[in-house]
Amino acid sequence: MDKTVLEGVRGIGPVTAKRLIEAGIQSIEQLATESVENMADISGFPISRVTEILQAAGEVIKSLKTEIPAKEENPGPDKPGKKRKKKKKTKRKKKNKSKGKGKGKGKSGKKKKKGKKKK
Repeated sequence: MDKTVLEGVRGIGPVTAKRLIEAGIQSIEQLATESVENMADISGFPISRVTEILQAAGEVIKSLKTEIPAKEENPGPDKPGKKRKKKKKTKRKKKNKSKGKGKGKGKSGKKKKKGKKKK
């Protein structure tokens, strides 16, 4: 068993994960069902810390169940899969930035000079 799975629970580091695996606790589910007294004996932690770890394990399990919805094997012809709605594309009008009479004119109406500036 990979101890990094147990390390995903807040309060469990590599040393504690190794102790738990040696004691036969291989998964977060097993950890969450352990008694506080048994966990305190295995880990050597005070009961208050063990309680926090067991609560954290329960939260991890709860979050995993809500994040991964159950898959339907094959929806079949009676139950078509959900289709995503396409977003409608809206056309935007291009704004005419130039208010002058011709190209190259700024706000003052003078032509812009191309090239180097004189000092």
